Amino acid sequence: MTLLTFTGPAFKMSGNDYAFVTARFLDQTVTDQTVIRPDLPQQATDVGNISDYVNFWAGQGAATPAGAKAVRDPLGLAQARINWAQANLTTSKLTPAKFNVDSAVAQLAASIDAAEAQVRSGNMQRWLASSTEDLVRRAACSLSQWQDWYTGIKFMLRSPAAAAWAVWFGSAFRPTAALTSYGVSGNNTVFSVNAIDHFIVDERVLELSFG
Repeated sequence: MTLLTFTGPAFKMSGNDYAFVTARFLDQTVTDQTVIRPDLPQQATDVGNISDYVNFWAGQGAATPAGAKAVRDPLGLAQARINWAQANLTTSKLTPAKFNVDSAVAQLAASIDAAEAQVRSGNMQRWLASSTEDLVRRAACSLSQWQDWYTGIKFMLRSPAAAAWAVWFGSAFRPTAALTSYGVSGNNTVFSVNAIDHFIVDERVLELSFG
């Protein structure tokens, strides 16, 4: 999309003679970036491995069966949510996929709370709880990268016609079926484009003057 932003004092001319507006190129900045999207099936496998890890050491006496179950239950729910998110993603249902990833992150947080509770109740040894929590945080970090991918990028446009730019933005992207949103506050419009893998921002600065 092409956006125009005018800064500096306004100027105008009146009359019926010819006038020339000169545009002088000052600067150009190009940002070309690929957005990393973590692989959800791999994340689901990683969470399943954490559950297996807890189960193994519980079998060695580092946790009671009840203690291990309290931690593994939310891990199992998180794994299921991640797999569900992948199914949504495969069918281009991005908003439900985001919901399921958010739910998975919440379940991972619940597994950490459960591990702490089991240590306090004497059902899990501290070292097992701590190592499990480290693994869970690593998995949650990877999922947060997926959430960042979904959030996408934002552009801000300052203009007296900010509301009109917002309407244009919605109509311009509607035919593409892209996930977009915008907000207007005074002379500022913030455009958001969600779930993109690659973007290029080409910013050019020109000076306009009467000559």
